[in-house]
Amino acid sequence: ARMDADDISVLNRFEEKIKYLENNKSVDVIGSFIDEYDELMQSKISARIVPEYDIDIKRYIKFRNPINHVTVIYKKSKVLEAGSYEDFPYFEDYYLWAKMMKNNCEFYNIQKSLVNVRSGFSMYERRGGKKYITYIRKFEQGLLKLEIINKVEYYKNLSKRIIIALFP
Repeated sequence: ARMDADDISVLNRFEEKIKYLENNKSVDVIGSFIDEYDELMQSKISARIVPEYDIDIKRYIKFRNPINHVTVIYKKSKVLEAGSYEDFPYFEDYYLWAKMMKNNCEFYNIQKSLVNVRSGFSMYERRGGKKYITYIRKFEQGLLKLEIINKVEYYKNLSKRIIIALFP
């Protein structure tokens, strides 16, 4: 199970996910929505909504991260089989999901927010500028190499992400 130290789990987060996993043995990775809050955890800024079912998650992965990392519970054996996390700054989890997808792992997202995440302006500051663009390019090349995306999707994704990085 993953979670950042400054985030807050909903009280029944683990109970819901473990119950789901016990009833769905084929699922290798389970996540959920998150609610993003300001740096003081006083005002909700947004909710990060992700697709529910494996087939939709595997379509979504081409363009956006389909699993909120801070919410995830996964089978460690499946992560190790996929080669674990690699050096893709800001995209380590996203790249792991892509590798696990190539290994035929099954994904699921509970359709409610089970973690409250500290977000705010400082997070957006880290995800911009020229250095961040090099990380974007490396990540998109990784998706291309894994054949998650094709050349057209590569250039489309790269264009969108670079624009966002330049104007966060």
